[in-house]
Amino acid sequence: MIVAGSVKNGFLGGYFSNRYKHIRSKYKDFYKLYENLNHFCHEVLKKLELHRNNKQEIIVCILFIKVLTIFQGIYLLTRKGMVNEAQILLRSMLEAMFIISAISKDNDFIERYVLSEESERNRLYKKIDGNPEWKAIVTENIDELIAEQERLIKERNIKTLTIKEIAKRSGLYELHYPVYSILSKNVHATPDNITEYFTLDKDGDIEKLLYGPTDKDIIRVLHASMYYMVSILEIMNELFELNISKTLDNFKKLQTKLR
Repeated sequence: MIVAGSVKNGFLGGYFSNRYKHIRSKYKDFYKLYENLNHFCHEVLKKLELHRNNKQEIIVCILFIKVLTIFQGIYLLTRKGMVNEAQILLRSMLEAMFIISAISKDNDFIERYVLSEESERNRLYKKIDGNPEWKAIVTENIDELIAEQERLIKERNIKTLTIKEIAKRSGLYELHYPVYSILSKNVHATPDNITEYFTLDKDGDIEKLLYGPTDKDIIRVLHASMYYMVSILEIMNELFELNISKTLDNFKKLQTKLR
């Protein structure tokens, strides 16, 4: 079995530099469009006019900034051949798109979304309470924190909010939630996920461990990331009345030509 023991410092060193150059050259047209879309996103961000008391606009804008950061992260990771890691970010991008769409469709959903964190906080407190080692290092009185959280949850009728429910509220469930479920595998070290890191011989035994840049599925990841970003911009176009439909249609056409 061959193990990549001679690789000095991995992705943090210069060992893979030639493979990075190969990826950037091979997919230069994809990256050029990606860069243009990223530039346009920042132009949109500069033009957003938020009303101080409009929670819907403010939260959507905050989520857009988060998405924009994720979008750039996918760019940086794929250019180093870290495609599996880029797919983890793609899942986060899709999750944010569900939330942006749900909030844009229903202003009343904002309070449910914000307050759902109280339920998650109570769940965390209970985990700490059930673990003697964690409980020993926490300075606060966990029992009092749990009691206060449960009082708040009962008083405000706060319920747990799952990403599946948010996806249904967003109107994007049927088309995109199955993709979210598939991408979730990349977050965890499932047996299916770790097959990316080895090859088998003719007898079905592990022959070689794989470590380093890859361009497997890179086109799919770049396409999906740009598609989700344009979809998010379409949602924002409607909410903020940005009048950018023609530009977004043009990005779609340019992306189609790359297929």
